[in-house]
Amino acid sequence: QAIGGAGASGVPGGDGIGAGLEISAGSTATGSSTATVTNTTFVGNLTQGGAGGAGAIGGDAYGGGISVAVGGVFGITDTSSLSLSNSALALNIAQGGAGGSGANGGNGFGGGAFVGAGGSATIDQTSITANLALGGAAGSGGSDGQGIGGGLYVTTGATVTLKKSHVFGNFASTSNEDIYGTVTII
Repeated sequence: QAIGGAGASGVPGGDGIGAGLEISAGSTATGSSTATVTNTTFVGNLTQGGAGGAGAIGGDAYGGGISVAVGGVFGITDTSSLSLSNSALALNIAQGGAGGSGANGGNGFGGGAFVGAGGSATIDQTSITANLALGGAAGSGGSDGQGIGGGLYVTTGATVTLKKSHVFGNFASTSNEDIYGTVTII
């Protein structure tokens, strides 16, 4: 599990990032990491944003199973990459955190995997199925967060290639149940 911390009064919940595997530049201003993963199953991982304090939004969740190059979300140049083959991502969850009173819930991006701007992933002979991207519950007077890209969330500026892979049967509470963003299918 990767669960963001709860916010104090007026403070947003912390973000949750890549419960099964996180590949990122870390906290440096610019950087990258590379991972090659084969014959691996990512099942039942939970990435969840923390609850917002009173009057504050819930934290966001990035990649229930895998997160690649999330640094761009936080203003870091992150060119991390993943090569994933002969594997499976199933029953993973990216769940936004609950909003504090009067505030919105956090967002869940990529139940199976999240690939951030500048990052890349080559996914070969892999199944991405039955994953969930869920928005966090609103505090009273707020709005529920968004759940986008149940299987795979690909931000603008990321490069993802699917080879002989299947992305199906995923769920997103707002939109794009299987794939959000642009992928190249070979």
